[in-house]
This record gives sequence, structure tokens and C-alpha cells, in this order.
Amino acid sequence: MLSIFSKMPIRLKIIGISVITLLLICAFIITYFPNQAKKEMALAMQNKFHRMSEMIALGVGLGMHTSDFQLVVEAMKWAKSDPEVVYIIAVDEQKETLGLYNPERLQLDLNILLEKDDLIEYEGNQYHLAKVPIKYDYVKYGQLILVTTLEHYYERINQISQTALLISISIFSVFILLSIILSSSITKPILELKNASNKIANGDYNVKIVVTAHDEIGVLGNSFMIMTEKIKSLIGKLEEELKDEIKISKRAKNEVIKLSRAVEQSPLSIIITDTNGVIEYVNPKLIANTGYKQEELVGKNPRIFSSGEKQKNEYKELWDTISGGKEWQGEFHNKKKSGELFWEFASISPILDEGGNVTHFIAIKEDITERKHAQNELLKAKLKAEESDNLKSEFLAQMSHEIRTPLNIMIGNVEYLNDVFSDKNDSEIQLCFNGINNASKRIIRTIDLILDMSKLNTVGYKPKFQRINLDANIFSKLLPEFRMTAEEKGLEIIYNCTTLNTEVSADEYSVYQIFSNLIDNAVKYTQKGKIEIRIFEKESNSVIVEVKDTGIGISDSFKNSIFSNFLQEEQGYRRRFDGNGLGLALVKKYCDINNAKINFESEKDVGTIFIVEFIG
Repeated sequence: MLSIFSKMPIRLKIIGISVITLLLICAFIITYFPNQAKKEMALAMQNKFHRMSEMIALGVGLGMHTSDFQLVVEAMKWAKSDPEVVYIIAVDEQKETLGLYNPERLQLDLNILLEKDDLIEYEGNQYHLAKVPIKYDYVKYGQLILVTTLEHYYERINQISQTALLISISIFSVFILLSIILSSSITKPILELKNASNKIANGDYNVKIVVTAHDEIGVLGNSFMIMTEKIKSLIGKLEEELKDEIKISKRAKNEVIKLSRAVEQSPLSIIITDTNGVIEYVNPKLIANTGYKQEELVGKNPRIFSSGEKQKNEYKELWDTISGGKEWQGEFHNKKKSGELFWEFASISPILDEGGNVTHFIAIKEDITERKHAQNELLKAKLKAEESDNLKSEFLAQMSHEIRTPLNIMIGNVEYLNDVFSDKNDSEIQLCFNGINNASKRIIRTIDLILDMSKLNTVGYKPKFQRINLDANIFSKLLPEFRMTAEEKGLEIIYNCTTLNTEVSADEYSVYQIFSNLIDNAVKYTQKGKIEIRIFEKESNSVIVEVKDTGIGISDSFKNSIFSNFLQEEQGYRRRFDGNGLGLALVKKYCDINNAKINFESEKDVGTIFIVEFIG
């Protein structure tokens, strides 16, 4: 067969080889690409729905962890956007259903779902299974099973197979035609070049080649014409280039030596592995840190350092990242040869060749054990401080409750006695009743402030945001409360609303407390003059409320501490004004809750103005 082929003309050889080659190529296209696409699509489908399952399982786990079953329902609904998802079920360790998503009303057997791993058949159709554990904070609550239809998958495979067949037929037809045309145009010039080559091989460099073709064969013919003239010059150039290559090689060798010494003397641990993760090199710092010898590590897998704490999915994420040509950074809680555990921060990167192919992996690791210990100590200190603060706030809340109850009884009884003996009271007795009433209200206001602060510091105040009208809902209620107190001191309260847009999105209770405290302070610290309250709107659509008084003002030295807890500018028993220093501290916290900005301007013995700005 080979002897017959060797005797065939070049033209027939070209055509024959072309036919055989094209048949092989077409067969390859028809078989390989659909199979490859099938594998890639299957892998992509598995990855997609595995990630979806993990996200849903995370939501279900969070719901189970917090006992918020609405989160479980919301997590199951997350798959509605994907039409390929036909069935989701979450079960606990006792196979009790935690949540179910079944838009197509499939009657699937839970035991079969738990036994199968990849595929199940139901009513003549195949479905894909994805299973993940339901966990949160290392606590396993059960298992989530996601079932997807394979109809779209098989449709895409059929489309790819048909496309590959059409492409193969087209390629075969075109290339057969081209091979016939090219074989004719190639053979004649080749014979001429063959004869000329024989002459040149025999040392006849004066041979002239006449090639009329203007293609690559023509170029080759012209190259033969000048080949002999350039041989000597090429030899000279090759010698010069060889010298340059030697110099470059020496420089490269020096660079390699320098890089090698840098790695050897690095203060960080360095590991180099092949693409399968087998260790090929470790530097002295790693040997010093782990206690292993070099011969004990070369040829082994880096899992020799594993303490068993890192999860498999974390290693998979690491491997997927570096295999994809990207850098991975993270922490390892590894184990030395002696069994001692230590922390490392690692940066693992692929090493690429000139073609961009991964040839090795390099890991650069830093021992962060001391840093982790310091962080843990700081965290413990923080938690202890928070626990102490919470205990203090809970104690204050309990005590305020115990004090308010008897005080309310006392106030009610005093008012009752005042009414009973009103016709017998002289001015001195009435003054006593008023003093008891005012003192009791002062204590209750102090308790209210302490209680509000304790709510913010313990379980947390839960605001109810809604659209409220500052004019109608807040100041129409507040102003009557303070006008009587202001009039008793001979003060005038001026209210001026210059905008129709007084609606803001905020929590009504906390906003009420903001302006109740600001107006109360304005009345308390103003001996003569007036209190002005103004509402207006800025160009940025923000609503601004100003509370201005002509009171005692704030000194420059106290301005930085004005919003601190339990602080007043005047301290001690000789202070002129009552209070506990919580009012403005609460105002600042309530402003933060409502995303409102608060600023102030003040001059001692002239007055103070507080500006509260609500955005939107």
C-alpha cells in the first residue's frame, strides 16, 4: 500500500491526503465538540445549581439559627427566577420538612431523593439533583435538595450536534475543491524548484530559477536566487548573535542566582509545587517554622501541614482560584511537625509560562500567630466591656421601673389630697403641694431619660419609620405643653413654619423626643427673652428645624462634650439648673437613628441655636 502511494503523482497524493485528513477532522468535529460541550455544560449546570443550593441552604440555615421561619420561606422563593428549578425541599436531621418549593406539583419520594446522588427518573423524564447540608455557624440543621429539569440541557446538546455536522460537511466540501485547485498550481513550480535545489546541492550557486507564480512558491524561488549570496553574511551574523546570546545567558543566570538567593533568604515561608500540588521546593524559613526537614517535604502534598480545621469547600475554592490563573489569599491554622498549631497568612499564585499556561504554584506565607493572639485578646476585652455596659444599662432600666411605680402613686395621691383640701389650702400649703408635684415630675423626667438611654444601650430601640408631618404630628402636640411653663417664666415661644413640605420619613417617637428635649432645655436655660422655633426647606429638598433661645449659652470649652452622657457644664450641688446630662446625649442618638444631622451655634450669655436637618 505504501509503495503504491509513493509512486502516485503529487497531485493525487495531495488530494488523497486532503480527503483522509478532512474525513478525520470532520469525524473529530462531529464527535469531540458535542461531547466536550456536553461535559462543559454538565459541569456548568452542576456548579450553577450547587452554588444556588448553597445560597438557599445558607438562607434556610440563617432562618433556623434565628428561628425566623420567614427567612426560610424567602430563601426557598429565591429560586423562582430560574425556570429549570422544579422542586426544592429542605429537611431536618429527622427527615421532617422545613420548607418546600414545588411549582410543577411533582410527587417525588423523599427517601428516593435522599438515596440518589446525581439523577432521578420521574414519569419518563430525567431530573438532576443537587444536595447541600443546611448549616449556619458550624451547626447543621438538615439537608437541602434541589431538583432541576434536563430538558433545556438536552435541547442545547442536540443543537450543538446538528451545528457540528453542518460545519463538518461545509468544511469537507470547500477543502476538497481547494485541494484540487491548489494541487495543480503547486506541482509545476515544485518540479522547477526541485531541479534548482539539486544544482545548488551540488555547489552550483549560479543557478537561476524562473518562477512565474506570485505566491509563496514564487517567494521561495526568489529566496533560492539570493540564498548563496547571503550564506557568508548569515554565518557572520550568526557568530555575532551567538556572542550576544552568550552575554544574555550570563545575565539571565545572574538574575536567576539573585532571585534564588532572595527566595532562600526570605523572611517569609515559600513553597513551590507542581500543578498537582506536589511539593518541589521549600525555603529555609519554612523549614525553621515547621520543624520538618527538606527531604521530609519534597514530594509530599502541602496537606501535611493541615490541622483538619479548614473545610473541604474552602480548599475547593482555593484550588479553583489558582487553577483559573488567579491569586488566592487567606489564612491557615496549620500544624508543625511537633503538633503545635500556628496561624499563617498565605498568598498562593500560579506560575505561568510564555504561553500563559500554568506550570507550577507558589505559596508565600507569613506566620501571624502572635497577631491572631493579640486580636483574640482585644476581642475578649471588647466583649467583656460590652457585657459590663449591658449589665449597667439593664440595672438602670430595672431600677427606673421600681422608682417610677411608687412615684406615680405618690403624684396621684398628692393631686387627690390637693383636690380634697383645695378649699382649706392657704398659699403656703399650696406652695408645698406645687413643690411636691414639681419635684415628682422632675424625678419622673429623669427616670424617663435614664429608661430611654437604657433602651438604646441594651436590647436596642426599634424605630418604626413612616411619613410624619413635623408641623401636624410633632409641634402641634409639643408647643401647648411648653407654652404654660414658658409663660410662668415670662418667656415667649414663637413658632414659624415657612414651608408646606414638612413631611419626613422618620420614627415619630424619637423625633418627638428630639424636639421635646431641645425645647425643654431652651425654656430651662432661658431667664428672659424668647424661644424661636422655625421650620423651613432647603434647595436640596431637606427639611430643617431650628430651636433658638436667648439663654445662658454654652462656653467654648464645653462644646466638644455637649452630647456626652451624664455631663453638664455646671457640676456639683451649687449648680443653678437641675438635670442629669442625658437630654442632649439622647437627642444625638435619636438623630443618628433617623439619619438626621444636628449642629449648634452658641455664645456664652447670648443664646444658643440648634439646627436639625432631615434628608428626604
